[in-house]
Amino acid sequence: MRTIALALSPAARQSLTRELADRVAATPWLRPALELSAVALTATLHLAWPSTGLPRAVLVFPMVALWIGYIVRRYRQDPKAVAAWGLRREGLLPTTLATGAVMAVGGTAMGLYGWWTGASLPPWYAAVVLLSYPVFGLVQQLIVQGLVTGNLSKLPGKLGHPAVATLLSASLFGLVHWPETELMIGTFFLGLAFAPIWMRWRNLFPLAVAHGWLGMAIFYIVLQRDPLMTYFG
Repeated sequence: MRTIALALSPAARQSLTRELADRVAATPWLRPALELSAVALTATLHLAWPSTGLPRAVLVFPMVALWIGYIVRRYRQDPKAVAAWGLRREGLLPTTLATGAVMAVGGTAMGLYGWWTGASLPPWYAAVVLLSYPVFGLVQQLIVQGLVTGNLSKLPGKLGHPAVATLLSASLFGLVHWPETELMIGTFFLGLAFAPIWMRWRNLFPLAVAHGWLGMAIFYIVLQRDPLMTYFG
């Protein structure tokens, strides 16, 4: 019992944490491998979750909390690494301009689609989605761009070519929205547009806003479904 108590003591936990951090730092490929494995696990749970019959929010909120916890912990360890993911001020203006062009094209296309199909206007509480969805979008874009695109682009040879990293991350972004065909297509092309912007200026905030607002438009205009019911219904 005393051994267990010592193992669970704060000093022992700190020692173990430092030892693990030293091992990760000494092995350059280990952290990217662990991060990509965590992304793969997140995607697998997301795809398998409908088979449980539970609301998607039961999965999404804990997963978002875990990823935010990792971001905070990584920031305490190495603020520059978190800045390299795109959580920084630098590059904000050019990223906003480039992302705004993507939003203009996507928003116009969906507006025309909604006019052609006679889609109804969103309900009044869509303002809640308008404000909250970008927060979820920030976590998603950090995973897709900061971890997937970023780590893939570090691979040696042709595997690390920006075009290959863009195609793979966009494909993953589309795949996790299976089996919704419209969402898969829309997020795939969104990934193709977002990855080069992120690699050029390394700022996630405009991408998160565009992710949230265009995602809301896809739900209300193209799918003609309430995203709140998707997560809580």
